Formats: sequence, structure tokens, C-alpha cells
Amino acid sequence: RQHGPPPHPAAPPQPAAPDDPNATITGVIVLPAATAKTKPTGTLYLVARRLSDNPTARGTLIAVKKMPATSFPLPFSLSAADMPFQNGPFDGDLTLTARIDRDGDPMTHQKGDVFGTLPKVRVGSRDVKLALDQIQKEAESLAGGGPMMGGGGPMMGGNSGPPAGASMGGSARLPPGHP
Repeated sequence: RQHGPPPHPAAPPQPAAPDDPNATITGVIVLPAATAKTKPTGTLYLVARRLSDNPTARGTLIAVKKMPATSFPLPFSLSAADMPFQNGPFDGDLTLTARIDRDGDPMTHQKGDVFGTLPKVRVGSRDVKLALDQIQKEAESLAGGGPMMGGGGPMMGGNSGPPAGASMGGSARLPPGHP
């Protein structure tokens, strides 16, 4: 006996409310044998960004989750609760990146950090598998000064930006020190 209409899986996606259980991406982060032998240790950052119209620029930061990189496979769930600031709904297609950061600073990528990326994941996806299958080839800073991975982009906050008047390579979109 059913109560109410049956679920309709072909319904068009609606903008998700912050507490909508469908506005979540769930899955598992795996460490393939090839990268596991580097014995990566540190903090795992899982980052979701909007897809960028510009292939040389990273998309806008939407959500970030910090997890211990102690055992794999590591299950994860990413939702509107993981948004550091409200810059639109947690919906649509996003790029997911997971990285084991050895120095604990999300604004730096150290040579040897292990990471993996899924270029397009739709909010609402289940059983997503994200492999940490790449190794950072050179040190980079997202706070300016060093090579920028994929071009500039909005900073994640903090006051670690360059001093006022310093050049950020023409990719700055916010004033220095602005989150």
C-alpha cells in the first residue's frame, strides 16, 4: 500500500534547499597502489568548484571539506553545509578535487602532494569514486607569488595575500586581504 504519488525519477532538477538530502555528493576517495607507495600523509582537502567558462582559470570555490588522510578508501559526503560562504546554491555540475596536503596549509601545494580530480560531477550524484592518482610536480601557492594552478581565481580567505599594491599577475578579482 502506497501513501501519496510514486517517486518520479525523471523530474527536472529543482534548486536545492540547504537541507535537501538530494543536494549532496557522496562517494569514496581511493588511493591507488601506485600513489600509495609514496606513503602520503597529512590533511585531505576535498574541494568543489563551479565549472569555469575559461579553460585556463579555476572555477569559483563552492564547498570544501577537511578530513584526516588516515585510511582508504575514505567515504565522503559534500553538501551545502560545507560551503564556507554563500555564493549561490549547491547545485549543478561541479569539479571535485581531493588533495593530501602535507603542510596543512590549503593555500599551498607542495611538491609531492598527492591529488585527484573529477572534472564534472552533478550535485545529487551517489557512489562517486575519486582516485588520488596524481602527484604535484612543483610547489605552488594560491595566495599569489608563485605559479598559479590553472590561472587565478577567488581566494579562500585568510589574510595571507600579498601586501597592498603587490601584483598578482593580473588574475586578482578581489582586493588584497578580502576573503
